[in-house]
Amino acid sequence: MAGQSHGFDNTVVGGKEPSFAIPANAYNWLGIIESFEPEESNNIDSRMSVGVRAPLMLRQGANEVDGSISLALQNARLIAYALGKVVTTGDEITGYTHTVSTVGRGEELPSVTIQNHNISQDFTRNYIGGKVDTLTAKATVEEAVTLESDFLFSHVEDVGITPATVVAELENYFMFYEGSVKINNADVADITEFELEIANGLERRFTLNGQNRPSRTEEGNLEITASLTMDFVSLTQWEVFKAGDNLEVELILQDSQDPKHSIKFMLSGGLYDTNSLSVSAEDLQEQELEAIFTGLSIEVVDGNATLL
Repeated sequence: MAGQSHGFDNTVVGGKEPSFAIPANAYNWLGIIESFEPEESNNIDSRMSVGVRAPLMLRQGANEVDGSISLALQNARLIAYALGKVVTTGDEITGYTHTVSTVGRGEELPSVTIQNHNISQDFTRNYIGGKVDTLTAKATVEEAVTLESDFLFSHVEDVGITPATVVAELENYFMFYEGSVKINNADVADITEFELEIANGLERRFTLNGQNRPSRTEEGNLEITASLTMDFVSLTQWEVFKAGDNLEVELILQDSQDPKHSIKFMLSGGLYDTNSLSVSAEDLQEQELEAIFTGLSIEVVDGNATLL
């Protein structure tokens, strides 16, 4: 009898699908994964009946499969899944530059398969037809830079699957001290936390097609928001908030040991939405701002020939 499984008894990898809900035929390293948390719901339909106190009958309803992945930011594959479009230039010698941008009208996000293999139980699951609903990038002082993505999947398969073999990538994950921020093209050195959230507004579409799983997952309105926490040592951002000035913000992550490994988040068409300047008797004063943006582009330099 197999023993109890641990996190190190598992692998989690991802691959782009040839078309929606068709399992990927090749898989990639996603990064240094801290957790993969899938959840399946059968949305049980309960039928009450006249003359019976308890439910008379139960039936399975619409099957919904969700999942979240948290990892230390090392490569940009989850970012590419969340935004959808990648243009790559360069080569192995100079390094590859990937320009990642959001899909627009008439375009679809890539669908991906996330495979979880449990070595201890010899149990492999393919989470198929996955699209990224939300992606959150977070840089906080004294910590590694992290990504968290929430997926909507079509369904799960666990029969007749050969586990993928994926070699770990050993490029550095990014630390807080490798990050810098520019606001309206001016360096801002007082930020202690930067959080970016991309929301794709996904919606599962169920149809009368003989299956209780979604026939497709539709993209909704794109929302791009960021929150910044900074030591309150300047009135500059207060003045920008008060005046309602436009915002251009960049978060630059540069590997301190590899000049050919970087990620630059470029947010455009923004306005500050909220501003907070709380005062506490025992703490240094901080300013917290939230902003909404209309545009986002991400430039990635690394050793990977492809992201998608």
